[in-house]
Amino acid sequence: MRISRRLLLLYGLAAPLLLRVRAVFGLPEQRSKVAARGTIDEATLGAWLDTLLPPDSESPGATDLGIHTILPQMAQSNSQVTMLLTQGLAWLDQQAAKHESSSFKIAPGKLRDAIAAEAEAGAEDSPQRQFFVYTLNRVYEFYYTNPRSWSALNYRGPPQPGGYLDFTKPPVGAGHGG
Repeated sequence: MRISRRLLLLYGLAAPLLLRVRAVFGLPEQRSKVAARGTIDEATLGAWLDTLLPPDSESPGATDLGIHTILPQMAQSNSQVTMLLTQGLAWLDQQAAKHESSSFKIAPGKLRDAIAAEAEAGAEDSPQRQFFVYTLNRVYEFYYTNPRSWSALNYRGPPQPGGYLDFTKPPVGAGHGG
């Protein structure tokens, strides 16, 4: 069988793209390796996420919205995310142990805050800093897209599908004559 130059060129250009897709999204055999590598401790993850975004009198915390269960589900299909989360959670427990707490999930709030500050202050390419940035971005993403978090912001939701019902009236507020 003879391969044409066009086909060879096409395969040559597509190969790096396919390898990148495989690395980002994972293939079924990679998913089984992820499962064998270890599980993500949702209790420790929940304690971490509630440290980043704790509940208060007006708004729920991250675990109240179930974010600690969403991240492990996302990680099932991506071995890099699984590794980042498992290593980050292990690091949290190691840091708690340095301060005589058996694990991060039962550590006092001040210690959790200190560990979070240490992760944030880590070198840009350090594993704990990458863990901090990834989990902070995901907790914000899932928290503020959940309508249950909007009440504390005095946000009633998007104007659609109802639209702006007062569209015939001039805007009210500073600089608008109102």
